[in-house]
Amino acid sequence: MANEKTLRSSKKAATNSKSVAKASKEQRASAKKEAAAAVREAARAKKRRQAMSEEKLLKVVNGLIEGAPGVSAPRPLPLSALTKHKGVAWQWLEEGRMRYPIPIGCNRPLSPFNSD
Repeated sequence: MANEKTLRSSKKAATNSKSVAKASKEQRASAKKEAAAAVREAARAKKRRQAMSEEKLLKVVNGLIEGAPGVSAPRPLPLSALTKHKGVAWQWLEEGRMRYPIPIGCNRPLSPFNSD
């Protein structure tokens, strides 16, 4: 009788340890899934921030170049963002054609190939 009780208790212990191992595997799997979801969400949030910051950057550059004298930028701006503005760009693409600025007092754009 004592042997049967110890045998039953050892079977219960084995079953419990298997269920604990199974539960820990499930917990690890769910933790991995949660971590992957958190990484994906962080990447999405970063993309949203970049898109908003680029839009805001264009507004700041436009306000800086088109603004009244004395207007300053709230933070340093990349030169590439400033040179994309039509007011300071040497050339830009408009309606599929390359356009060049016309300086004040001229009736046609400056040509980099003509020294006249």
